[in-house]
Amino acid sequence: MLFRSKLSAGQVEEVIFRLPRTAVISGTITDLYGDPVDNATVQAVSKSYTRGRAQLMYRATAQTDDRGEFRLYNLAAGRYYLQASKRSNMTEAGVELATTLFPSAARLEDAQPIVLKAGDERLGVNVTLREAQLFDITGRVFDEESGQPVTNAFLNLMPMNGGGFTANDRAQADGAFRIRNVVAGHYTLMVSAPSQDRVKPPLSVTRYLDLSNGALNDLVIRVGPGSTVKGTLQSVGGMLSGEVQVSLQQTAPDGTLVRGFSATVADGAFEIDHLPPGKFEVQVGARGRAGPDGQSFFLSSASVALGSAAASRTDVTDKFLEIGDADSMQLSLTVDLRTATVSGKLRNAPVLNTPVLNTQVLNTDDTALPNMNVVLISADPKKRLISRYFHIARSGRDGSFKLQGLPPGDYLLMPWPGDDAGQVLDPDVLTMIENLATRVTVERGGTLTQDLRLTPELRTVADTFVQ
Repeated sequence: MLFRSKLSAGQVEEVIFRLPRTAVISGTITDLYGDPVDNATVQAVSKSYTRGRAQLMYRATAQTDDRGEFRLYNLAAGRYYLQASKRSNMTEAGVELATTLFPSAARLEDAQPIVLKAGDERLGVNVTLREAQLFDITGRVFDEESGQPVTNAFLNLMPMNGGGFTANDRAQADGAFRIRNVVAGHYTLMVSAPSQDRVKPPLSVTRYLDLSNGALNDLVIRVGPGSTVKGTLQSVGGMLSGEVQVSLQQTAPDGTLVRGFSATVADGAFEIDHLPPGKFEVQVGARGRAGPDGQSFFLSSASVALGSAAASRTDVTDKFLEIGDADSMQLSLTVDLRTATVSGKLRNAPVLNTPVLNTQVLNTDDTALPNMNVVLISADPKKRLISRYFHIARSGRDGSFKLQGLPPGDYLLMPWPGDDAGQVLDPDVLTMIENLATRVTVERGGTLTQDLRLTPELRTVADTFVQ
């Protein structure tokens, strides 16, 4: 909370701060037989967003007592998911309990959110942990370059959504590994090994595994220097100034960003190596600042060919680039300097009040709304997780805003009162606000003026999700 006051010499001013009350979630964790599960881990989880990509944030954690009861407290108002897990000490007669999200979901997509207001105390949020299906993962680790088994490679298995079951193993002399008793679910498998040539850096690779339908046997994991992407970059609509950087952003199956690989363009060419297999978003931007003339541009076309540049090409402009083991690719990129701009002013929407029966009065609270997010997302659902179709601006003191460097296309434009503007891409949020957004069409190199109003309906949705 920020308070500013200008005081003259000797002046005394009384200031009272009223802090919002925190909320509580409490309940009981049981097994399928109705018996309490003691020492289970219960977590309140919320979603945080980076450029519209969801990531899970663990806001509070508690352990159940001998009656299976828990209490999560000091929670800010917001939207939460409750996750419960119990990691047993596995024996031949032991039972593994599956990580479960309230009320009985295995995946976050199927879980029921818990919406808390300031001071809420939500009682009786009970979860029943199912007996987990257990599977083994087996396979061998090979050196990508030599084709020989990798001895002593370290394998680390982690749930994609965090929390719950984790495991690790080391490869044997023949590269073989077996990770036993893995709970069904979606996992990230990270494999690392020392290089056979001690001069070279360690070898590593990441795999995403779906273990929801049974055991995974005889996996072949190749570790090595990875794939190489070479490419060219040209511009239309003007000449590029300053340094330009090409980035390949690796994404997990759920669309979250994993890590990025980049190279600076020199004489219209670039090369990015040591790429692991997976899906990547192609991004092009100015290295550091946009250049002395404030130049902006967007990626207008991208095509890829396996092997030589003369091979048949595949358009990946609005798609993810898929890279395999030890691929050699030629990427051809074009950027367009004819970017568009959307500007306007953000104000409160007038509201009809009914102070007297059968009488409506217009509340003309037409004040400007400063320091609020204005979000622009693609109207095409297939493009919404591509970063160049997601833009954010902050309104100024007079409510004015400006979104620059835009590719042409059809968009949804809306204010968002929360600090985390990426929340608008949450499927739960988007279904509520899509019809409340203003639809705009942006022409190549065009300038569009569009004023916005923050409606009570949009504010109500935002209040539900703002942490």
